[in-house]
Amino acid sequence: MKILHISDTHNAHKRLANLPEGDLIIHSGDISQTGSESEILDFINWFQSLPYPNKIFTYGNHDFALFDAENIEGLDSNCYFLANKSITVNGYHIHAIPYYMDMPDFNPQVPVDTDILITHNPPKGILDLSGDIHYGSNQLRDLVAKLQPKLHLFGHIHDAYGQMELDGTLYSNGACVDENYEPRSMQYNLIVLP
Repeated sequence: MKILHISDTHNAHKRLANLPEGDLIIHSGDISQTGSESEILDFINWFQSLPYPNKIFTYGNHDFALFDAENIEGLDSNCYFLANKSITVNGYHIHAIPYYMDMPDFNPQVPVDTDILITHNPPKGILDLSGDIHYGSNQLRDLVAKLQPKLHLFGHIHDAYGQMELDGTLYSNGACVDENYEPRSMQYNLIVLP
């Protein structure tokens, strides 16, 4: 299965160019800049128009209009908004945890058979470096170590874009814009799973 991972488009989604073919596109949050309903709807309309058989998105810290949303009515049957929910696509179990900060009561109910974990935040020490500070979450790092998913997809830290593999999990920071909110030349991560 070919997965196209994008994140942190911040209203620049229509400026993404030459997106490759794939079976699934996943956006891991910060689809908007100010979090207004009009920005969210503009993204959703664009996202649904993309020619991918399956589409998944969650929210990031900029996406205020989605913070309390559990479902979004009117989405196409192949487009899914996931916030602390799971779905199975092509035999892969996918779970999304939207934006959060390390909190004492953080206890997400993530199925143990999760193959693909989507979050907005990175785990501590993995594609989370901005300047000389690691902005990732210790709690998330512990959760991923426990679950050992095949993929962990996130964004949030724009200048830590890229991929790396560690202990059998492929990590992808798909931030599409740089630290100045300008689209970068490489605007996505393409991942192939058997």
